[in-house]
Amino acid sequence: MGRMPRIVRFLVTLVGVALASYAYLYWQTPGVGLSLALPAPAWWPFEHNAVWRSITWSQFAHTAVLAVVSIPMACAIQVFVPRKAVWFALAVTVLPALLIGIPMLITFGLQTTPRLQVIQLVDAAKLVTMLPLVVWLLGLGRRAAA
Repeated sequence: MGRMPRIVRFLVTLVGVALASYAYLYWQTPGVGLSLALPAPAWWPFEHNAVWRSITWSQFAHTAVLAVVSIPMACAIQVFVPRKAVWFALAVTVLPALLIGIPMLITFGLQTTPRLQVIQLVDAAKLVTMLPLVVWLLGLGRRAAA
């Protein structure tokens, strides 16, 4: 069996990225929603300032959920696309950011306070970088074990 023509390889990769993006968004949406709905626990610092307490807790919880949700997807990417895993993971996160995130930030983000705009940009950066980071870390562990 010979090599696939470039266009077929490109289309297969594009379909793979689209399916992986859908699955990643499907897994992360309930987790992120749950993490943002949870109040800050009693042991969380910043007791003197309720706003910073809430912001720091929601950022921590959001980051933790993204990391946990990224692990199964990163494992799958490492298995199916081992040589270009980080680039594939970046494509999986950039595709929804381009199609959903940026239009939403432009539409709604410009109408909010500067503090909320910063939070939205930090969240967008985490959404784009978390999966490639976890894939890269898993790749380091795989290479160290080999």
